[in-house]
Amino acid sequence: MHACCDRLTRSRFLGGLGAAFTLAGCSSGSNAVMPLVPSSEVTVLTNGNIITLGTPMRAGAVAIRGGRILATAASAGTLEKKYPGAHLYDLGGATLAPGFIEAHAHISQTLLDLVSANLSDVRTLDELHARLTNLVASPNGRHGWVYAQGVDESLLHPHFRPPTLGFLDSISTTNPIFIEDSTGHLYYVNTAALDFVRRHTHGAVGPGTTFPGGGLIGDDGNGVKGIIYEFATGPYLKYVKDPTQQELQNTIYALLKKAQRNGITTWHDPAAGLFSGHVADDLNGIYEPLAANPQTPVRVMSSLILTDTAQNSPQLFSHSRSHPGDGFFYGSSGALWVPALKIWVDGTPQGETANVTEPYLSHPPTTGFSNGRLDWRQHELEHWLKLAHGHGWSVLMHTNGDAAIDVALEAVKHAYGPKVPDGFRVRFEHLTISRSDQLDTMRSMGITPTFLNNHTYIWGDAFAQRIIGPARAARLDAAGDCVRRNMMFSFHCDYGVSQPEPLRYMQTAVTRKTRSGTTIGYDQRISPLEALKGCTIYPATQLGFADRIGSIEAGKDADFVELAHDPLTTAPESIAGIPVLATWRQGARISA
Repeated sequence: MHACCDRLTRSRFLGGLGAAFTLAGCSSGSNAVMPLVPSSEVTVLTNGNIITLGTPMRAGAVAIRGGRILATAASAGTLEKKYPGAHLYDLGGATLAPGFIEAHAHISQTLLDLVSANLSDVRTLDELHARLTNLVASPNGRHGWVYAQGVDESLLHPHFRPPTLGFLDSISTTNPIFIEDSTGHLYYVNTAALDFVRRHTHGAVGPGTTFPGGGLIGDDGNGVKGIIYEFATGPYLKYVKDPTQQELQNTIYALLKKAQRNGITTWHDPAAGLFSGHVADDLNGIYEPLAANPQTPVRVMSSLILTDTAQNSPQLFSHSRSHPGDGFFYGSSGALWVPALKIWVDGTPQGETANVTEPYLSHPPTTGFSNGRLDWRQHELEHWLKLAHGHGWSVLMHTNGDAAIDVALEAVKHAYGPKVPDGFRVRFEHLTISRSDQLDTMRSMGITPTFLNNHTYIWGDAFAQRIIGPARAARLDAAGDCVRRNMMFSFHCDYGVSQPEPLRYMQTAVTRKTRSGTTIGYDQRISPLEALKGCTIYPATQLGFADRIGSIEAGKDADFVELAHDPLTTAPESIAGIPVLATWRQGARISA
């Protein structure tokens, strides 16, 4: 096995499944993607409230043809004169906005959704014990293995700590147990699992084993025994029961259909390579067929794992493009946009492995590291970034903690220079716990962030009360600081960490309210307009695709979200509840 695959792959047990992946046979029912009129005809959408995010910012009508926007105007009459005989579509007073862009979400999580029990609703250790005891009675893996996912130790009463080795051993000493944490960065196993893998690897993998890029099988003194850190999971995922191709297809379709119902028209997966363990296999078997299939509910694009691409796909790594830093269309269909390469710098703040300058509040450390941990040392990270820059790639860098951000900034300076060159895009993924001076540096260097601002909504109370304290929690997802610095930013869900709900991202950014209703980081609030940009034109620009999507302007694709109410004038506390009536994908209307 390649070291990068050992480190990054959650699901190499499905290595060959994607080879012939299509969406053929997936039923889209009454919500099929169908054009209103032949694409050669002009359609004028009228009687609506159109938020263009262009100039002017509002319009009363928009003309489309062949999946592209022809023009906008204050009234339909203007467009009817310009395009005589055009077909009229009555929006019935609905609000039309640029289609939402999911900036960072992993389709590959569907694999573990299929092969492991979902425990994301568990909130107490007693309930977790009972649910796992039931699973042990009917194992869902080979050789008696039990697989589960979604456990959130930061919300787990009464101790808010991960399930320990002793806790899992109390459930079974014979059935190996493997649990994925809700963040996808931590995994919990019992002694039976550790022993099983040690035997089947002839002692090569066990407590204390490390892997390039931050993978670690915890051992007392180097993490916590019973915890697997980052993606050192391959040896423990060999014993699941593989889903069928049809199951996988249907699950992916259901996820993307859910995204479409929530107003998303473009889904960016930041890490092709997590399905099979090899970037090229994922592109050919999963992402390109998804992007090319007209029945896929959303546009699919994907960035690539940097380490795997550099080590195992030299032709792809040196792929030509029109200008250094640009993305490119991959595959015979020309439908899959590949924007950048992705690398992980640190872990997760909920699991206290994100690398921070000030220690976490827990004593002893919840997962064994007072300040979290880095996946790569400074010189290693610089090596990978220099390779990416030298081959003309833009990059995405997973940076959750402020100490990791410091390391990432230095690495970018060494690889790309004090200012990111024109044409290149460097985006920091999540930027959960940042400092104001770091945003100053990012602005001066031309680096932009994307925020998983469900950190504020779902986990804000836990961060303030138990993880980092109120002062640092007030700076979670610091979009307000970006607005004050005239910096671009975007929002995302990081599926399966949270759900794809852009209107929820917007409401949280505007109100800064947690799930309990507590306001956290009042001065990080932003306007509804800026929040809308964070789900549309800003991520489009970050992904090098703003010439096609992100605003309603002539020449761009006719990708829209049709809403029952205007999110710019709706009461801030009600934005998440605005009904999505439909999306438009290149001129084809799909009801929600």
